[in-house]
Amino acid sequence: MILNLNEMDREESASILSLQKEVLGAEQVNYLLDYGFIPGTEILVLQKIPSHDKLIVKLGRSTIAIRLSDAKYIQVNK
Repeated sequence: MILNLNEMDREESASILSLQKEVLGAEQVNYLLDYGFIPGTEILVLQKIPSHDKLIVKLGRSTIAIRLSDAKYIQVNK
């Protein structure tokens, strides 16, 4: 099932499919790629905090916070 990262719930995992480069812009895409948001990478949602616009995810051995407003432009395959 293909969905956007912000649609996932806590403890759900998926594989990153793509970053919507035309919406995020080159600088934000490069930032996300540097932090491991690479197509094919497994991602696990640890925590979702809508009141702070944050999504805490695990990529490999790294734990990363990303804005929910940016997560909606990352497509994943669950």
